[in-house]
Amino acid sequence: MIHEKIKQLRIESNLSQDELAHVIGISRPTLSQIELGERKLKADEVQKIASIFEISPSELLETPKHEVKTVHTKDAHTSLKNLVLYILGKCGQKPNVGEIVLNKLLYFCDFNAYELTFESISGTDYVKFAR
Repeated sequence: MIHEKIKQLRIESNLSQDELAHVIGISRPTLSQIELGERKLKADEVQKIASIFEISPSELLETPKHEVKTVHTKDAHTSLKNLVLYILGKCGQKPNVGEIVLNKLLYFCDFNAYELTFESISGTDYVKFAR
C-alpha cells in the first residue's frame, strides 16, 4: 500500500515525520494520517514525495506484486450475494431509485464478485483482458 511505502521510504532515508512533512508542505499530523492510510494523497503531494525520494510518481503509486490480494473463497461469493439482496431490500422499492440506478448497482456487485471469485452472481460470463 502507498501509505506503507511512504513510511518505509521515510525511515530508510532517516527522515522524521516533521522533516518530511515540512519538505512536502503539510503538517506532521497530516503526514501521520497519510502513513496510517487514514488520508488520501493529493496529486501535488504525490509529485513532491516522488521527487523527494527520487522516484517516479508511478513507482510511488505502484502496488508490488506480492501485495496484490486475490480472494478465491465461497465466503466472498456468499457475502456479495448478501450484498445484492441487501441493495434490493433497501433500494428496490424506493420511488427515487430508478431501474437504471438499480441495474448499475447490481452490475457492479456482480462484476466485483467475478473479479474476486471468477464466478459471477448472475451467471454472466465476463471476459478478463490481460493488463
